[in-house]
Amino acid sequence: MVAVALERLPEGTRGAELNVAIVSRLEALVTEQQRVHPQVRFWLAGSPMIKARIVAAIQHDMVTFAPPLMLIAMLVASCMLRSIKGVALVLGVLGLTNGMTLGAMGLLGVPLDAMTSLVPTLILVIGVADSLHLLVEQRAQAARLGPEASGAETIEAAARHVLVPCLLTSATTMIGFGSLVASPIP
Repeated sequence: MVAVALERLPEGTRGAELNVAIVSRLEALVTEQQRVHPQVRFWLAGSPMIKARIVAAIQHDMVTFAPPLMLIAMLVASCMLRSIKGVALVLGVLGLTNGMTLGAMGLLGVPLDAMTSLVPTLILVIGVADSLHLLVEQRAQAARLGPEASGAETIEAAARHVLVPCLLTSATTMIGFGSLVASPIP
């Protein structure tokens, strides 16, 4: 019988990266030992294993689901806006916002965990909704103000009209997810 024990790391011990590195090393050790002792069965268990598996699953899900979500966003924007320029604007906003947010998280050392993995999806949902609201309202304002109105005037009027509703939906979403961050997850 062979046992591999993992001790619980103290909170704040260099985060998920250290945990994943330790688990990867233990998995390599177990694989090596299984080659040497094929008759022996090995298991790795415990909180660090679960956390490492969650991080791996999150990374897999982000790679798997991000492209279809972007495609869905593109299709929704295409149906609503019927304009290549409008779709490009929506996708540009999403790409830029996600890129800047994930880049800032990386620079600040924010680890990828169950909560932070939701950020790109939230940006996608809120970004599509807000962008579509703004662009649809811009069209309505252009029709209301007439052909003599400039693009800047119609965008300004649209932004004034949808600013408060968009801010309120984003704020309530942030408050809701902020309450999850404040609640300890074992």
